[in-house]
Amino acid sequence: METKPTKNTKLMIAVVIVVVLLLAGTTIFFKKTSSNKNNSNQTLPPSQEILPTINPSTSVTLTADARKQNVTFNVNNIPSDVTTIEYEMVYEHDLTKRDIADGAEGTRKEDAAIGTLEVTSRSLTKVIKLGTCSATCTYHTGVKSVKLSLKFLGGKTPSMFEKEFPL
Repeated sequence: METKPTKNTKLMIAVVIVVVLLLAGTTIFFKKTSSNKNNSNQTLPPSQEILPTINPSTSVTLTADARKQNVTFNVNNIPSDVTTIEYEMVYEHDLTKRDIADGAEGTRKEDAAIGTLEVTSRSLTKVIKLGTCSATCTYHTGVKSVKLSLKFLGGKTPSMFEKEFPL
């Protein structure tokens, strides 16, 4: 006499198949995740490449105006083979009314100015507003220091400068 599988038997088989597939998928996922973690320590992403420090004969200064609305950085004695300087200036400031309206939390926010400068002489000066400007400028308040990072490009070996300047 032949017995037909009951609904409960079919359901039990389906549940077992689903559990086996979930276990197999989870195992594969975790193996891939752990192998990616092991490889992540071996190379740095391009944005975090390690460069030598610029020659000490090159000087960099940064000053703020009296109201701390603008900062000026000067680079002197730029190596003759440098054609471009990329800059990144990061600073923390008090929240603005717009930040609060946009849902920012806390009392302070980090901001940055990023750009590229073409080098046409052995010295250059760049003025950066500490704020946002469209039709009018809204200056950030409570800026206590500025971290300036410069990448000197175009020569045989790219180099960098990085320093936090108190204001």
